[in-house]
Amino acid sequence: MKSVKYVVTLYILHFKQTSFFRLSFLMKLLSRMSHVLFYWVLFEVIYRNVHSIGSWSKAQVFMLLGTMGIVLNLSGSLMKNGAGGISGRVRYGYMDILFSRPLPGPVLLAFSTPDIVQLFSLILPTYLFIHGCRLSSIPCIINLVFWGIGVLLSIIIYILFNLLIGMVALKTVQFSSAFWVLEDLYQMGRFPADIFPIIFRYIFLTIIPVLTISNLPVLVLIKGPVYLLPLMGITVFFVCLNGILYPVLRKSYQGVGTVR
Repeated sequence: MKSVKYVVTLYILHFKQTSFFRLSFLMKLLSRMSHVLFYWVLFEVIYRNVHSIGSWSKAQVFMLLGTMGIVLNLSGSLMKNGAGGISGRVRYGYMDILFSRPLPGPVLLAFSTPDIVQLFSLILPTYLFIHGCRLSSIPCIINLVFWGIGVLLSIIIYILFNLLIGMVALKTVQFSSAFWVLEDLYQMGRFPADIFPIIFRYIFLTIIPVLTISNLPVLVLIKGPVYLLPLMGITVFFVCLNGILYPVLRKSYQGVGTVR
């Protein structure tokens, strides 16, 4: 309960800080939404010339775009800056303050720097998802419930995976460049898994789960809850991996200080 109160308080403070500069807030919001708009236009053009991409119809791809946008924006608003900023905190000696606070270390690391702009950026991907559902005429409300569970699991996977990458900086000091690579890789999640060669499909569904967090929730929606099983398995795997590696990496932290 203390952790939830901490995260909510950070959100409120960050919103007040960000919204004070209204033009800057608006420009950041438009920048975030432009990513989704670009892929929307791209797939509109593609589907003028083809009926499907692999086994994915236009409606299903719109649901995919919406789902990935929802997962990325919700996850990013909570913790992306927190995990991505671990390397900087290690270099400039800010980690000791976080570790001295009476909350679990992973919670502080993940949720220390929320991004309220990404929360507002949910408008466009949510519209795309609803539009895709209308085109495909999915009538069963229970399918949407299972999709919601899949999205929740995808958000947890995203948070745990990014936190795992970020925590490597506790050992290596400089590791922030990995998040630039991840940013590009996550864009692949806006595409159907069918278009990738088998080896890349396997990598992006398991080792680097960029297709997992987008494709599987949509497959849950259109094919049934059986696709929740791999989502659950990957979630448990990353929970265990973070639980094992955090104490090891935390112990290796030496309080580097102002390394420039």
